[in-house]
Amino acid sequence: MKPMTLATRLAWSFAGLFLIGLLLVSAFAYYELVIEPKLAPDEHVTVPHVMLEIAGEAVIPVALIAFGGWWLARRAVRPLETLANAANRIHEGNLRERIELSEGDVEFRKLAEVFNAMTARLDDSFQRIRQFTLHASHELKTPLSVLHGEFERLVDDSTRSASDRAAFARNLDEIERLSRMVDDLAFLTRADSQLIPITLEPVLLKPLVTAAAEDTSVLGAERDIRVTLDRCDDVTIMGDRHRLRQLLVILCDNAIKYNRLQGAVQISLSADGLQATFTITNTGSAIPAVEQPRVFDRFYRGSNVKADGIDGTGLGLSIAQWIATAHHGTVTFTSQSNHSTFVFQAPLQSTQDRP
Repeated sequence: MKPMTLATRLAWSFAGLFLIGLLLVSAFAYYELVIEPKLAPDEHVTVPHVMLEIAGEAVIPVALIAFGGWWLARRAVRPLETLANAANRIHEGNLRERIELSEGDVEFRKLAEVFNAMTARLDDSFQRIRQFTLHASHELKTPLSVLHGEFERLVDDSTRSASDRAAFARNLDEIERLSRMVDDLAFLTRADSQLIPITLEPVLLKPLVTAAAEDTSVLGAERDIRVTLDRCDDVTIMGDRHRLRQLLVILCDNAIKYNRLQGAVQISLSADGLQATFTITNTGSAIPAVEQPRVFDRFYRGSNVKADGIDGTGLGLSIAQWIATAHHGTVTFTSQSNHSTFVFQAPLQSTQDRP
């Protein structure tokens, strides 16, 4: 038997409610106009009085119809709420989730099938893009490695003129930048495909932060940038040591790269409540307010960065954000006229996680 549509069910339901209300009103009217005069024949009752009594008693069926209509409408739109909640859960990394509705919701079930088909096509498109990016990254590595070796040889060739060797060195820098971009892009593509394992184990952040601060001092020395480690608590979180170090390196490298000459970098690690907080502040120029929402977008580089000719791929902060999310943490930032601050927070190791 073919299930009834929503419009048919609502029509029959409201017709039934209206019929019940009509029967109740008719019963009240019959009682007031026929039964009650027979029970009290000597009582003089005017027509307006009878009509008022009938109207008062009709409140009950009217209220019944109103409540029944509200209940039917709420039940009718419940599948829409299910669809909205399911659609809200689906995102780029969750396109394989499907919306399931009961057999009775004919129209909404058809809408769910259309939505499921759309997400399936999107998932297929994203998978194709990721596979293409992975294959392209893999294929690009070999020629870039060959070019890197060739230009290294040319740069070291003493028979070449100084101008030629300088040009070869510039080309070598571009090849290295392309290689980093290919590696970063391949990393993010594998991360999107959930192909990068995250091994969660107790990690003491203090040694990682100390090492990152020392490396940052070496990088900053070339530009006379002073690096200070203001605070470094014994903080332990559940995480992947290699990925956490990668995140710290990205943030520290950016603090030097986007800083001014003879600037400063301040680093701290503390435990705030149930969160481990890593903070790094540099004295570079402010990120324009209009560009701040796009800081973590892939390949995005600020206008002031491009104008200053600062080297980069625009993928580092995207990688840092992914690593933070994989550790149930966040990376946030604030930027003012004379400094910018990036903050990485992640949950401290709980007592249940301790061996």
